[in-house]
Amino acid sequence: MKNQNLNLFVAVLVVIGFVLFWDTFVVSRYAPAKTANKTGSESIPKEFKLSTPAPGQVVPNPSSVSPLKSQKENVPIQMKVLENSSERVTFETQGAKVISWEVKEKNHWVQLVGAPNPEGKYPLESFPSLNFSVDSVGAERIVFSTLLPNGVQVLKTFDLGGDSVPNKLTFSFTNNGKATALVDDNLEWAGGIYRRIENGNAVSKDQARVRAEIRALGFIDRIRSWKPGAFFGKVKDEIMPGPFRWVGVDNEHFLAAVIPENNLISSIRVIFDKTVPPSISIPLKENLGPKETRNIGFKIYVGPKKLEDLEKVGFDLKYAIDYGFLEKILLASLQFFYRFIHNYGWSIILLTICIQLLMYPLTRKSLQSSLKMKEIQPQIKKIQEQFKKDPQRLHIETMNIYKKHGMKFMGMEGCLPLIIQMPIFFAIFKMLRSAYDLRGAPWILWIKDLSAADPFYVLPILMGVGMFIQQKTTTVSVDPAQAKMMYIFPVILTFMFSSMPAGLVIYWIVQSAATIIIQKFLTLHLAPKTQG
Repeated sequence: MKNQNLNLFVAVLVVIGFVLFWDTFVVSRYAPAKTANKTGSESIPKEFKLSTPAPGQVVPNPSSVSPLKSQKENVPIQMKVLENSSERVTFETQGAKVISWEVKEKNHWVQLVGAPNPEGKYPLESFPSLNFSVDSVGAERIVFSTLLPNGVQVLKTFDLGGDSVPNKLTFSFTNNGKATALVDDNLEWAGGIYRRIENGNAVSKDQARVRAEIRALGFIDRIRSWKPGAFFGKVKDEIMPGPFRWVGVDNEHFLAAVIPENNLISSIRVIFDKTVPPSISIPLKENLGPKETRNIGFKIYVGPKKLEDLEKVGFDLKYAIDYGFLEKILLASLQFFYRFIHNYGWSIILLTICIQLLMYPLTRKSLQSSLKMKEIQPQIKKIQEQFKKDPQRLHIETMNIYKKHGMKFMGMEGCLPLIIQMPIFFAIFKMLRSAYDLRGAPWILWIKDLSAADPFYVLPILMGVGMFIQQKTTTVSVDPAQAKMMYIFPVILTFMFSSMPAGLVIYWIVQSAATIIIQKFLTLHLAPKTQG
């Protein structure tokens, strides 16, 4: 029997399987195309270099070779900018859509919108074939208007919000005719949502990772989300029934949500494939009687997925953060330590040590089982040689040895404590990957952002070394082939974690170091008791 290294094998295999699944079947699916897309949307850098006019300034659309003219109004397509202390939004009059959306983060701006989808569509676009007129514009308010072919007058008003106050988008449809008129269009959020810091370097690998995170989502009684399938490249262009309290798109750190003011959203259209970020389309369909005016209002939240902020905004936006009970406890603990230490890197280290201390009884139980397995290995090998031609007798004798040493589960006792710890590991993995608190948070020296990967790969290498030492420390009498397999795991983990957030890698380094220390301590105290 070769159960002596099963405990560590199970733990590491589960972790590697999870990380390998993410990087191979999710992130790699969104790698930027090698050849340029004709629409210019295959990657983000060029679109994110959009120059931003001053608030209220009118400028020609730089994407147009020559000014496009509206058939009715014969005016060029223009851009308008609204700005306050926390947001800067650039509109284009064609479809009255958003072509750039930035939010203030500490002392810099973060670009969340800046590239269209492959069809050239942008967020909050409606009546895309029409070039709207700008009736009025101020620093924080803009009013667009257009006339539909059936004579319906459309007013589209956007107001910037403020701290914990979402933006407001209002449609006003007026039928000036003498017959019933139909308004039938959509309000779209296309192009996904990104998180590029102003003037920051746009790394293709980082772009691919963010694209892999983007999903379309909506809240009914719980979050419903849609994104490409991991294995079979699922493509979706489907009407999803509601009613939805709100809908939107998000990534690990930011959310764009559209919230109806009066009624719920009855249904949405969700569109995506493995190369296109998910988009949503909200129907705008109204039957207007003669001289009738009808208004439709939406709240628009675009900003960080920070739990406290989303709770202040309300509308159940907090459920966009996919945290369970354990993740919330871990995040609250991390924030508690930060209030005293004022450094999230050291807070992660302290949190990891506390987790290891809490898990000490399980670690002790696991090591006890490992030491017992090491003790009985000579006896197991002996009966394997003695009864190798009699499998039934071999099984009986093996069971007798386990029973004699108080091992009721054939050596699996050491695995059970590790399996119990798995939910905690996955919870802290999820929390450290997506915690907005770590975004832009420095630790020491070159680690300036705990939510980003170590640019010099020092932390992943240290993690690999720690894993190797942990393997050497915990591995007991195994055959050479099995030993080689176990030593490959640290190499694989080092490669996989090279692109993971630095905060997560710090957790793993400290976890490995603490495990080695605890195992050394327990080995000295438990080994004499298991002998004889």
